[in-house]
Amino acid sequence: MNDIFYPFAIVIYFLLLLISCTSQAVLFILVRPVSKSLHRRINKIVAELLWLELIVLVDWWANLKVLKFFFKLLFMVLSF
Repeated sequence: MNDIFYPFAIVIYFLLLLISCTSQAVLFILVRPVSKSLHRRINKIVAELLWLELIVLVDWWANLKVLKFFFKLLFMVLSF
């Protein structure tokens, strides 16, 4: 299970990184000309998500048990 799961987790995080960077670019093009303050608020949330992704990835590399619990919980929530 671990041999399959870890590369899967890395791919998921890189896809999330790609999605968040793409969303930042789209927000810059669409929202910033209309309202700079709204763009700053939304971009703050997206930037926080990027840092959280980085923290989870570093925790995964450190092989923390908290992360393993998080993934079990995440799969339980996503499996409905």
